[in-house]
Amino acid sequence: MAVNPKTSERSSAILDAVRHAARQEQFLEVVSAAEARSRFTACIDRSSLGGETVPLANALSRVLAGDVVAPVDAP
Repeated sequence: MAVNPKTSERSSAILDAVRHAARQEQFLEVVSAAEARSRFTACIDRSSLGGETVPLANALSRVLAGDVVAPVDAP
């Protein structure tokens, strides 16, 4: 059985492209922990979102905007 040179070249080119993509060099860059932390904090907005009043029934899965302090120490 004869091997078609064009098919062989095309297969080789496809395999080369897959190998190159698998390396993912465009995504991988080793940096120090401090540099990674600096890049992360530069990309996020840490400003306060403010508070809002919602009925207790709608408060499931939400967090408090401020502390709740009981006037009496009771378990």
